[in-house]
Amino acid sequence: ACPAGTHRDTYSESCERCTGNTFSNAGDSQCSPCGAGTVASQDNTRCVECAAGTYRAPYMNECKLCITNSMSMDGASKCFKCGEGKVAVEEQTKCRSCKAGTYRDSTMTECVSCGANSVSSAGATSCEPCAVGTAANEDKTTCEECEAGTYRSSDMQTCVVCPENSISGNNAG
Repeated sequence: ACPAGTHRDTYSESCERCTGNTFSNAGDSQCSPCGAGTVASQDNTRCVECAAGTYRAPYMNECKLCITNSMSMDGASKCFKCGEGKVAVEEQTKCRSCKAGTYRDSTMTECVSCGANSVSSAGATSCEPCAVGTAANEDKTTCEECEAGTYRSSDMQTCVVCPENSISGNNAG
């Protein structure tokens, strides 16, 4: 009988090593293919799962890394895309929501900070603009009212001091 990792050649009657993504147990007459999500061990004696963050479809010879913003678990035959508002982390093994103050839509590969005077919550696919009279905080997580004596119009980045002889606020009038 032939040892594990080999098979009996029908013509020469000798033991031939299994090749590619195939394996055999001791005494097997032929090598068997490894299933999707697995590859043959170096000695072709067993199939080994692809590591998390990689995959192997049936037509592939080796485990391949998942593409940007997709992830997989051990033994995967395909990767799963992280949805909008999320990114793949920990070597493509998990999807994580974008932090508040950032966002990711389907055209982007990473979470991006919200622009001037716009804010977002965790897992956002876009940022919301702050209303006139408010400005985004430093983290771009909330819009805060301009302090008394300051104002912000739609074309301004921040709250600015009112011109001399003018006031601001709800009681101005």
